[in-house]
Amino acid sequence: MEYTNLTTGDIESVYTRNYPDPLNNKGELIYPLFAQGGSYDEDGLRLYLNSGISDSYSGTGVDWFDLTSNSFDALLYNDPVYSTNNGGLLALNGVDNYADVDPTFEVDLSKEFTVRMIVNPSSLATSRHALATFKTSAGTSFTIFIFASNNQVLVTSMGNNIVNSRTVTPLIADTFNEVLIKYNNGGITLLGSFEIYINQVEDSRASGANLGNGTNITTIGAVPIGTGRFFLWRGYIPKVEVFDKLTTTAEDLSRYNADKLIYNLP
Repeated sequence: MEYTNLTTGDIESVYTRNYPDPLNNKGELIYPLFAQGGSYDEDGLRLYLNSGISDSYSGTGVDWFDLTSNSFDALLYNDPVYSTNNGGLLALNGVDNYADVDPTFEVDLSKEFTVRMIVNPSSLATSRHALATFKTSAGTSFTIFIFASNNQVLVTSMGNNIVNSRTVTPLIADTFNEVLIKYNNGGITLLGSFEIYINQVEDSRASGANLGNGTNITTIGAVPIGTGRFFLWRGYIPKVEVFDKLTTTAEDLSRYNADKLIYNLP
């Protein structure tokens, strides 16, 4: 199904909630939670970058705007290539393309939060590539990595201490995937505070107790160390969402089904 041909009926068929018009006035698909009369600040959404919505990225320039009222806008570096495929994509080249989020943005380790990303890995040349590095309120940081050898996902600290063991399920190369990270402030049983879900399947859990030295900025598509950027992502990251809560199973499924229409998720 082509993104530009989506109709209200198509979208309502996968939603459990009924809204009069799930497209905005530019014909762009938005979640039912944010349909007409709604707000991008609903349901705990704290950061929302989406290259498929022109209010977030216009198709040109260096500004990737946060769609929430928090204005945690990101700055794109070295001209990633934009295309209108799948509603709007920024191609990161694995060499020098990345996006730095407003330096005031951080995730609060004293509270629950959820990170959700839609990603598409291309052929990866080096051992690991960073989906994103997140600055935390505790002066630490963590990075969501993918291993080039097997496309497995893990969460690490800046000191490269493994916070979460690799997922069993790999991401599918040259295909869009959903990566969901949930942090429960130590409340999750078994191994600890982080949960990783790959395309709606919980795949791994581990402790967040060993986060290492932090960075002063959140970066999409790289690890920031000083003024340098390392382990750069090669492929697409059209959507980044951070919620200041643990999202529910019903919310997760609704968002996954909405994005399945756009990105043909597995």
